[in-house]
Amino acid sequence: MSKSVYIYSDEGVGDFSLNAVKNYFSSEVITLINAETITKNGIPVDVDLFVMPGGADRPYAKKLNGTGNKAIKKYVEQGGTYLGICAGGYYGCSEIEFQKGTSGEICEPRELGFFQGLGIGCLSELTNPYDQTLNSASVTTILGAKDSIKVLYWGGCFFKPHENSQFKILYQYEEVKDHPPAIISCEYGKGLAILSGVHFEASHKSLKSHDFDHSNDNSLKDQFIQKLESSNSINFDELLKQALTK
Repeated sequence: MSKSVYIYSDEGVGDFSLNAVKNYFSSEVITLINAETITKNGIPVDVDLFVMPGGADRPYAKKLNGTGNKAIKKYVEQGGTYLGICAGGYYGCSEIEFQKGTSGEICEPRELGFFQGLGIGCLSELTNPYDQTLNSASVTTILGAKDSIKVLYWGGCFFKPHENSQFKILYQYEEVKDHPPAIISCEYGKGLAILSGVHFEASHKSLKSHDFDHSNDNSLKDQFIQKLESSNSINFDELLKQALTK
């Protein structure tokens, strides 16, 4: 179990993902950190895990571009571990393609670039176009080397590498053509970045405890809870072990 976990909590971070991450760890090991603190003070190298939750990554870039992102990269380069979930996964790529060809497209470079390649979403094979409600979410299956697991998918990406990109595939999408990467890890300096296009942090318990904003969300929430209750799940420690295994 990680002894010191910093979780990004600032504009753009979704309450659902933030709370799901917080609920996994004991409160004693968690520190919430915002863009201003990262920009001014950096992230201590002895922090075991820095988590960038799901939400919307443009506000992350707005507040962290430049000094903030340099501080995150320095933390990982010196031996830290970055975990990016959904928006945080997109944010760890060198480029993103979100809803390309639509009125809501975001096709932009990103500074962290732990993964030299694109985070591409949303995935039409899995659900409806992203609209911030659970109508654009689904429970899908991802495939690992030794297991298959049902997880919540909600606006996330798959990872398409540039030529000569170095990374490790931890899980792949079962229900998407050619089974592209769903969760990857990338070495950076002495450290590691783990990028997830799915909300593996979202358990049936975290779904039960969260009140969603839209009226239709409650019926979908119950469906997702039933599907997740009947499945295996990944936890953070297992994912870190897989990422660190050569």
